Amino acid sequence: ESIVTPSNKRNRIDIVDHDDHAMGIDFQEEILMDILSRLPVLPLLQFKCVSNFWKRLMSDPYFNMKHQRHHKNDLNSQKLLVTVHMVTFFSSSSLSTVQLVEDVQNLDCPSNCIPDHYCNIYGFCNGLVLVDIYNRYDKQPLLWNPSPRESIVLPHPDFISGSTTFGLGYDPTSDDYKILKLGSYDLEQPFSYEILALKSDSWRKIHNYPSRICPNTGYTLEIEPKFDEDHKMEPLY
Repeated sequence: ESIVTPSNKRNRIDIVDHDDHAMGIDFQEEILMDILSRLPVLPLLQFKCVSNFWKRLMSDPYFNMKHQRHHKNDLNSQKLLVTVHMVTFFSSSSLSTVQLVEDVQNLDCPSNCIPDHYCNIYGFCNGLVLVDIYNRYDKQPLLWNPSPRESIVLPHPDFISGSTTFGLGYDPTSDDYKILKLGSYDLEQPFSYEILALKSDSWRKIHNYPSRICPNTGYTLEIEPKFDEDHKMEPLY
């Protein structure tokens, strides 16, 4: 039996056998990237401290895309995230037919904004979850990554309304996640639309958006790039 461990050298993985004999194997960067892209999120985060090269490799947008694509197509990696109305806890269950339905993992609520009322899940994108935390006098939108249990508090929208819903999507033209907010004080009146680009950390009003949308439903945004006359991609918003 052998133990495979990461090495602090650039493209090397050490293999230690039962007699404690170590043998380093050098890999091409593409092979190393392919191996690491198959790892679950938590071990991957731990391996970032192996070397600066590994850290840079795992922070590369192409590597992140490769990792996401692999796990999207892996049934053992797909999860069902469930929250119970008026109860402030989440649970996660695998969608794989190999694992039992009873194999449910309870997840801690995002630690930077503990609710005293309840939570809403509005959307999913690439493993990220858009959550609305309801407290006694306020509600706070969060972007949450359940795997490493990390979350960030999103800025409050400029327009506060009675009926509100959100959508979450990824814009490949700007390599950024975007949150769409739809709100109205009265269903008889037109909706107000705001969009938040995560890198800008600020909301911006948009216009000419379809208005027949159910206000109590979350959305996953399909962001398609548009092209100018010279066939160059440009961001939607």
